[in-house]
This record gives sequence, C-alpha cells and structure tokens, in this order.
Amino acid sequence: MSLIYARLNNLLRQVWPPCYILEDKSVTRKARIPYNYVELFAGEASLVAEDNRFALLKLNPPTEPAAEAHRMVRHDYLVQYPCITFSARTPAGSPPVTLWLDLNGYVIGRWTIGPEARDIHVDIPARYAVKLTPNLFRFRTEDAMPFFLDSFAAARHPGPLTEPALDCATANCPLPLGHIHQIPAEAIPLKIRFTSGFRLIGCEPLQTTAPAGGAFRLRYYLQCPRDLEIITGSVLATRVTAASGKWVEERSIIAAVCDLNDLQCQIHPGIYTLEQTIQLPEHFAPGDYVLSVLLRTEKGQRIYGMSNKKPGRIFVLPVPIRILAADD
Repeated sequence: MSLIYARLNNLLRQVWPPCYILEDKSVTRKARIPYNYVELFAGEASLVAEDNRFALLKLNPPTEPAAEAHRMVRHDYLVQYPCITFSARTPAGSPPVTLWLDLNGYVIGRWTIGPEARDIHVDIPARYAVKLTPNLFRFRTEDAMPFFLDSFAAARHPGPLTEPALDCATANCPLPLGHIHQIPAEAIPLKIRFTSGFRLIGCEPLQTTAPAGGAFRLRYYLQCPRDLEIITGSVLATRVTAASGKWVEERSIIAAVCDLNDLQCQIHPGIYTLEQTIQLPEHFAPGDYVLSVLLRTEKGQRIYGMSNKKPGRIFVLPVPIRILAADD
C-alpha cells in the first residue's frame, strides 16, 4: 500500500464513531484502471460484508504501540454522549507509565497503565468542547513511552468513574498543551491591548545580535479573542528599524501557529506562544536597531491598540538589538 493510503487510514482511525470504507464495485472495478478495495486495503482493513455491488471494510487497529494517540469527535456527539470510555495498556514486559488525556488542550485526567489492559471511564466537562472544529482527544505518555489504545467510545451512562477529571489549571501536566498558564520568568512582561481583542502580555528575546543577512529571533506570549473570524484574519508583525528610518517587517498569521480548538475553549483564557524569525537584509549596516510590534489585518491594515495607557498602532519593544560588524 502506498504511503498516501497509509496516512489516510491513520487519519480515519482517529475519527469516532469509527469509519468504514464502502466500495461501489460497479465503479471501482469497471474503471479504465480498475481498483479492488479488498486487495488495496489488505492488512489495513478487513472485509465486513459484501454483495454483488458493494464491499464494506472496517479499518484494523494499529499493530504497533505509539507514544501518542488521537481521537476526534463532533460536538453534537459529545453533547449526546458526555462521557468516554477507553482501554489502554503498555506492550508486554514493559514497565508502567503515566498516561495523560487532554481535550482541545485541557487536561481531562491521568492514569498509570501497565501491560494488563486498563478500562477507564471519565466525564467530559461541557466547557471543554468546541463546535466549529472536531474535538481532539490526545492520549500521551510521559517520556514518550509507547502504549496501545485498544478501544475508545463515547457513552451516555458509562457507569461509575474510575478516576475524577482533573482541574486543568492545577494538573501540572508535563506534556505540551495548546496553551500555557503564565509567562516564564525570562520573558519581558508587556501590557499591549488591541481593539480586536488581542493582548500581548510578554516577549522573550531568543537572539538579539546577528550579522547583516542573519536573523533576530523572538517569542511572543499573547491572549486571543474567541472569535475565529478575527483570529484567522489577524497577522502579528515585528519590525526592525534603522536609525535612517528604513525598516523590515516579519509577519505571522496567528491562526497558523495557534491551536484553533484550544482558542475556541479558552477557559482561562489561555496564553499562546508565537515565535518569529526576522530575516535581516544584507545591506543593513552594523549598529543598534529598534524593535517594534504591531497587529495587522490580513489586508495589511494596522490595528489600533493601547500600551500602558498610551494609544498607537505600533509599539516599541524593550528589547535591545544589534547588527554586528564583520569583525565582531
């Protein structure tokens, strides 16, 4: 089977309720280049039913363990079935590991699993679910240890909980989520609010000196509005300005670097990170430069904002930057 079919099957396995593959043999097997789905998906799917016209196949579960497993569920299903039940285990002979589960970037629970399959039922808080994109359940182990997710289903009445759901604000999950709860100590606090609802609350210099033709690097910490239309139409820009007034600007589409599922939940609201690499022109002379930040629409218009009670559309960052001479 080709790589593209293997990747497709992997994506289909993430969907709940489980996906089936229906082959219309009157089309596939009488085409100019005929296909036989039973043969095409051999090893990846099993034949469930077949008649003269149709063949129905069901995807087989993965045969190899993995350090991460995903399941995607529509919002209307989570409303009807607000509890999930799943079974997980580690490979035979392996030590116990801690399994974490988050929904759209918010921790649901953690459990210790071993080689013997463990069946788990857990409630799903309604506030963790989103409507416009599939709800993403992520199962991950600490230290990236492999495990099997043998089953997954949503249910109305799964029975008594084996573990309480965790408070995502206090769970202290060691794995990366779609957001953080506070900016790190090494970040520079900012108080920049834009009228579109974005807030820049910090920036972290990653590389502040570079030769001409090199690059500066910066990490922003921001809070976003819940409106996806605003998010998908917003661009964060960093500007490097020379003493002569000449400048270059690096722009990042915010929706391309943020977890949209997490953005729709925003229970805290979340703090999101955005890293930028600002490429420097070869003709920029050595010396000190000014670093500024601004927010644009997708059409390039600058968004009005406020920093420390001072209005504006571009804000100087308290980050000294310097282009080095060739002999520095």
